[in-house]
Formats: sequence, C-alpha cells, structure tokens
Amino acid sequence: MSWIYRFFNQPSVKTLWRAYRYLRPYWRLTAGAYLTLLLVNAFTVAIPQFIRWIVDHGIAEQNASVLAWSVLGLLALTLLKGGFTFFQGWWAESGSHGQRPRFHR
Repeated sequence: MSWIYRFFNQPSVKTLWRAYRYLRPYWRLTAGAYLTLLLVNAFTVAIPQFIRWIVDHGIAEQNASVLAWSVLGLLALTLLKGGFTFFQGWWAESGSHGQRPRFHR
C-alpha cells in the first residue's frame, strides 16, 4: 500500500475533502483566498530580505540615492502586502459566510 493511498484515506483528510465540496460554488473566492495567502507569505519573507539589502547597500555604503529609493520600495511592498492581506480576509470570509445557511438550518 503506497503512502499516497494511506494519506488520502485518513479520516481527517476525508473530512477535509468533504468540507471542500461545500466550497465548490465559491471556488473563485476560495482560490483567491489561497492565492493571496501565498502572496502574503511571500511578502512576509521578502520584506526582511529587502531590509537586509537596504542596510548592506544603502546604509553601509552610505549611498543616499539607494537609501531613498529603497525606502519608497519598502513602502510599496508593505502597501501591497496590506492589500493582499485585506483581500485574503475578505475572500475567505465571503466564502465562509456563503456556507452559513447550509449549516444553520
């Protein structure tokens, strides 16, 4: 018996797939929520690396031009991350609120 078969036949995985079936009418919202979740995580990793680059190239080399443009870039990255965080929450909530009548009858 392969590990894939054993993994997908666990009761918790079967329950998860059953819950996903309820989200089928809201697949666009669900896909958008997962996509923005991945983007938020990517920005969470990228922003500290960008700050490291700012310190190495802007502050350590005392390059005011790089420092000025880097601060604007950091502001843009932070605003993008905030926007993606907002849409991730909005789409996840919209999909879950569409399920409320099915579970609370």
